[in-house]
Amino acid sequence: DRYQRRVHGAFGKPCGMVGRVDIGQIIFSVRTTPQFEKVAVEGLRRAKFKFPGRQNVAVSDKWGFTQYTHAEYTMFKNQDRLINRGNHVKVRNGHGVIGADSVNILTF
Repeated sequence: DRYQRRVHGAFGKPCGMVGRVDIGQIIFSVRTTPQFEKVAVEGLRRAKFKFPGRQNVAVSDKWGFTQYTHAEYTMFKNQDRLINRGNHVKVRNGHGVIGADSVNILTF
């Protein structure tokens, strides 16, 4: 807030760049194993006091950063339908050219 030599921007006025956050926008996303869920929630609870306004800590039922629940993820993994895309996955739907790529062929 203040410079060392002169009192520029006194009385705690903010100076510098800030990040704009919309209502309902996700600020942090944490992926952890179920055994460390309580520790992660406590860490985010403590971190939310460092930000002005009101923040909520929500625990999702999705698996990792994917859009699928744990049951759907294990079902697709057992069917060998998942394509790894880094920190998320894509599910093969079984459509496409037959015989062009053996990866796209599904057997049910």
